[in-house]
Amino acid sequence: MAADLFRREGWEVELLVGLGHDELIARFAASPAPVLGLSASGARSLVALAKLLLAIRIACPRARVMVCGQIVTDAADLVAHLHPEAMANDVPSALAGMQALLEPAPRPS
Repeated sequence: MAADLFRREGWEVELLVGLGHDELIARFAASPAPVLGLSASGARSLVALAKLLLAIRIACPRARVMVCGQIVTDAADLVAHLHPEAMANDVPSALAGMQALLEPAPRPS
């Protein structure tokens, strides 16, 4: 449902479901997408999410990552320790966060 809402807002969405860790990383590494949105269910997904984020940082160092889903509601403090560039627990926040991630990063002064 969220993918459809993003598409209606003009986003190009590639929904990857049912893939294993290595397959996801291979797809991400081959993608030119500057922003990756990851959705995870509750806190039980935290270990898999941590492994995935670490692998993304290695395989796609320029990609900016947003974490969404129930995991943000259940364990926002733990997800924040994984250092995604953004987090959201609803579609309006996710849309705003994704748009913000497309903006150029501020230069250090």
